[in-house]
Amino acid sequence: MISNLSKPKIMKTLFTVMFFIGIYPFISAQSVGIGTTTPHASAKLEVSSVTQGMLVPRMSSVQRAQIASPAQGLLVFDLTTNSFWFRNATSWVELLDSVSTEVHRNGPNMIYTGMSDNVGVGISSPTNKVDINAGGLRTGIHPTGSPLYVTGNIGASANGIEFRHENGTQGIGFGYNTIYATGSADDQDLGLAARGLGSLLFFANGYESMRINESGNVGIDNQYPHAPLQFNNGLANRKVVLYEAANNDHQYFGLGINSSTLRYQVSTPSDNHIFYAGTSSTTSNELMRIQGNGNIGIGTTTPGYKLSVTNNFGIDANGSAHFLNVPRQMYFYEDGLPSKMILSHSPSFPTWGLQYTAANQFRFLKDSTSVMTVDLGANNVSISGELKIGYVRIFGPLVDVSGLSWGTATCNCPSGLVAIGGGYWVSSNSSEILESFANTDSSWIVDMYNAGFSTHQLQAFAICARLAN
Repeated sequence: MISNLSKPKIMKTLFTVMFFIGIYPFISAQSVGIGTTTPHASAKLEVSSVTQGMLVPRMSSVQRAQIASPAQGLLVFDLTTNSFWFRNATSWVELLDSVSTEVHRNGPNMIYTGMSDNVGVGISSPTNKVDINAGGLRTGIHPTGSPLYVTGNIGASANGIEFRHENGTQGIGFGYNTIYATGSADDQDLGLAARGLGSLLFFANGYESMRINESGNVGIDNQYPHAPLQFNNGLANRKVVLYEAANNDHQYFGLGINSSTLRYQVSTPSDNHIFYAGTSSTTSNELMRIQGNGNIGIGTTTPGYKLSVTNNFGIDANGSAHFLNVPRQMYFYEDGLPSKMILSHSPSFPTWGLQYTAANQFRFLKDSTSVMTVDLGANNVSISGELKIGYVRIFGPLVDVSGLSWGTATCNCPSGLVAIGGGYWVSSNSSEILESFANTDSSWIVDMYNAGFSTHQLQAFAICARLAN
């Protein structure tokens, strides 16, 4: 290289080298100024200029990383990141400028965003005002433009976004589908608080499904609850389900509302509506049950009739009353009232029926007037008006009576009836009836003489009735 230089240039170069060799001892002992004759005493080298700058070594990030044993304090300009880097004791540190850096200090303990761009934590390309990613690479669809957006390996009710008291014992967390209580305390309440007269609102599928108003009333599909629990006014077989045998409107235990009807529902005809009263801290007594077949039991768990009382009294489906295995079935004077109607014709005719009086009498009334009185004390029955006794007429067999001879015809009443009268029938007026009378309590007999020469027929009949002994 020197051979290509002219002699004057060679001489100039040698002179410069000799000059610095000669003054080196003096330079090393004091400050050096370039562009100034008075370098600052605290600086080993001061470069001064108003038209030029100092250019440090420029290189790529790869070249910077390949510097062998970089000294602490080494400074370079990285062309890849377009920023200055210096070497600390163990690693390279980037020097960020206030123009390219969006977040920087504005005083002690103060950080502010100096630009309108988004701020990202854990994400290099934030799309929300404050965009935080505490997990791996995002996948799926994510919103943009939100004031605050957080992603990460968040659980349903754990590992979420948490706000805690400064002592760490209690707090609230947000999972990916749950608001949960958090903190080091084992037990902790979790509350929701509306403000003033506001209500707590719960939505599902974009529709309000429940609210709790300022009075504590809960509305299910009802925005104006006026009771501690109120449903909407819709009609449905299933409004409240306590137990579901199958998913339909009939096989469940619960309540429903039909038109002008409160519906008490059991699942099958073998199920029961049962009413209880507590008798102690461990037991209850059954008061009444309504079976699925419609039978009602009071004091019995197996009602055999539409209404059964301890299975000694019952009313069947036809309205008939049954008294079973009881020495006394009905009491009329237990309350001591002087007189009362026991049976009445109907609500329209309350004084037509049977009355019991304090004189130990049963009175059959027609519009409050007795038509028959049974006096239990006097052992008699009195009737106002006619006494009509039911009877039946019975005919005996036909008897043939020969001419100029005697004949007898007999008629017997059915068992349990007595003959209170009787008569006869003959086929010819030439016959002579000698006797027609009750031969026994239940038999009627007729004697006849046939004065003619031909055979005539005779028949006896009896009037039979059931009389008391």
